[in-house]
Amino acid sequence: MASEELWKRIQEGMGYTDEQVALAKSNPYQRKVLEAGPQMVRRKIVAEVVEAKNCAAHPVGARYVVRANGVVRTEECSNRLCITMMGLLASVFDFVFHSLAEGHDPVG
Repeated sequence: MASEELWKRIQEGMGYTDEQVALAKSNPYQRKVLEAGPQMVRRKIVAEVVEAKNCAAHPVGARYVVRANGVVRTEECSNRLCITMMGLLASVFDFVFHSLAEGHDPVG
């Protein structure tokens, strides 16, 4: 179970009211997801383009970096964002996000 200090940081970071925090704590899955937040901000999904033809957004070698909490790290991306690439990364993100929320290592 997370400390009250963590819940205070969650509340401030997410802009939750006291009622929203109480609801989140009462929902088992939402509670797990929010309590896994510290793990999610430390983990990254890094995708590198290995093949690209006729693409205006990214050459081979371009990198896309997304934290496991879903935040795109634009300062770590080596190129312009491509909506098609972001769509392809959505299923990978979903797997990593839910694995971490359940306390599993998505890599191991």
